Amino acid sequence: MKLKFLVLVIITILLSFTLTSSFYLDYMLQGVIELDIEMEVGDVVGLDTDTSVISFGIVPLGGSAQRKVEMENTGYKPIKVYISKIGEIAEWVSISENNFILWPSVKKEILFTVNLSEKAGKGIYGGKARFVLRRLL
Repeated sequence: MKLKFLVLVIITILLSFTLTSSFYLDYMLQGVIELDIEMEVGDVVGLDTDTSVISFGIVPLGGSAQRKVEMENTGYKPIKVYISKIGEIAEWVSISENNFILWPSVKKEILFTVNLSEKAGKGIYGGKARFVLRRLL
């Protein structure tokens, strides 16, 4: 009798945990967006106007470049935005603002800046910017 009761309690706890975490992930996670980050290290400055990626173009050794990403919350609830950088270019890229709340009907510009050291080798470097959007309760 005690064993059946214990098994029932364990099953109830597991089911409760599964349903709660499923609801939380489905409801709270609004979306994940990944944008490619690209840059070439060279001797001259070169511009890239492609807006589908965060491209810094050609950046000379010891130089820097900036790109803007505009975000807008078209929904009716505030969204918490987390931005992470991934890849070989991540250590050189800084983000003007991170872990912020994007209110409904508000546009926000995020500035991505790449700063190269003199030790960077010439070549093409890449990575990704991952935007995780979570709904606030």
